[in-house]
Amino acid sequence: MSDDTNPSLLVEHVGAVAHITLNRADRRNAIDIPTCFALTDLLEQLDRDRAVRAIVIAGVERDFCTGADVTGSPDAIARMTTLDYRYSSTQFQDLFHRLWETETPVVSAVTGTVAGAGWMLALLADIVVAAEGARWTHVFTRRGMVPHAGDSYFMPRIIPFHRLNEIALLSEPIPSETLHQWGLVNRLVPAADVVTTALRLAGTLADGPTRALAMTKRLYRRSIDSDIATAFEAERTAQAQAQAPRARRGVIEDDDDDGEGWDEEGGDGDGDGESVVAVALLDDADADADDQGARHGSECREADRGGRADVARDLRPAFERVRLARSRRRSPRRHEPVACCGAERDG
Repeated sequence: MSDDTNPSLLVEHVGAVAHITLNRADRRNAIDIPTCFALTDLLEQLDRDRAVRAIVIAGVERDFCTGADVTGSPDAIARMTTLDYRYSSTQFQDLFHRLWETETPVVSAVTGTVAGAGWMLALLADIVVAAEGARWTHVFTRRGMVPHAGDSYFMPRIIPFHRLNEIALLSEPIPSETLHQWGLVNRLVPAADVVTTALRLAGTLADGPTRALAMTKRLYRRSIDSDIATAFEAERTAQAQAQAPRARRGVIEDDDDDGEGWDEEGGDGDGDGESVVAVALLDDADADADDQGARHGSECREADRGGRADVARDLRPAFERVRLARSRRRSPRRHEPVACCGAERDG
């Protein structure tokens, strides 16, 4: 079916996957201003829709996207001044900013030709599926223009510097095979299999833990512009947000997690089993139930000696809550929270 606001966008829901298709075959799927606005709004709507857990972007018929369609208003273009041109691609900047910020996993299905701003529509996806023999042309400098529509911000963040110079300065057509070798294309398949492969990958993502995938996307994108302290703090916060709801239920790792996404407490999945590592550490701890601080330090050191240091560090916050819950069941005495090993206890 077509998007309610713009027939140039076809939207089909395949389970939890939203399949968007650019429907402008007569313009080789170039994006005009109305389609740009509609696609920006559509991405935002889908990203807020909890029933949508993955998105596929494709082009109808031969081509994926040949950039921006600026042929619709030649008179307006002729009247533009130098200052006017500063804002001529603002709508496209907003579109690709929206795509970059979309937390729902996105897969692009690339066939035929990719040109101009079509590069960003394809490469800002989380996974890129491209047809063998598809042609990618940057075109900006060939036409005497500089990269725009957000290209100068996004492309250096996802393409190595000298590869990007080759793409932009030479402006020669590049086949998907070369971009696959450069690491910019995830799956290189025959043209007939592109959409099927993209939908299959999107289905796999849709079956995954929604919260964890969204936060992973956010962490990687934010880290590109963050210093190390900010990135580490964001990672700690995301880890707490992802694990805290599960830990409250005594769940740290769950082999039976069905990946159904957001639960009522804001966590992922519906499992109710305890982590094998957490159970082992807790059982080892029972021998020293009377001395909480010494016991916790011993548990951490034992995990380190057993080659489980990374696991132990990741599990400490949630493990501590589970350990205290067990200790309260064994003793009427109220135990105060203790810090991880190597730090002083509260109080």
